[in-house]
Order: sequence, then structure tokens, then C-alpha cells
Amino acid sequence: MTIYVEKMLVENNYKEYVDDTPHCMWNYIKKGDETANATLTFDYELKKWRFTYPLKNHRINYAVYFDDFDKLSSYIDYIISNNIIQ
Repeated sequence: MTIYVEKMLVENNYKEYVDDTPHCMWNYIKKGDETANATLTFDYELKKWRFTYPLKNHRINYAVYFDDFDKLSSYIDYIISNNIIQ
């Protein structure tokens, strides 16, 4: 899932952004709009995966939490495949 998603983000004009976000698997920002970012982290307090992404035609990021990594992977694939991400 991760390689596929990262490839799709790059194809959608995102670039990798390296920072010191704790427990971050990856973080991508939209070229020319650094407020649009997609991030995958693991929250150790909640014991959940957290995926944030910018909604198309909105100036906000949406965050979802998953216990199950496979369900998260399916969700991210759906978001990318259906062009819901900005």
C-alpha cells in the first residue's frame, strides 16, 4: 500500500516533506500549496493509525483513524483512486 500511495501522490503533484512529526510513516505536501498535505502516522496513545488528507475544493484537511491497517489501506486506495484528495 505505501509504495502505491506514495507513487500516486507524486503523480498528483505532491512531494515528500520530511519533518520531526512523531511516529510519522510519511508526509507529502502539494507543490505550490504547503497547507495541502497528506500524512500517515501511528498514535501510540490511541493505538490507531491516523491518515490526514486535503479535501478536494476545500481549504481543510480531513483526518480519519483506523485500528486495522488493512482497512486503512483500502480506505486510502479508495480516496486516491476516486480522486477525492486535492
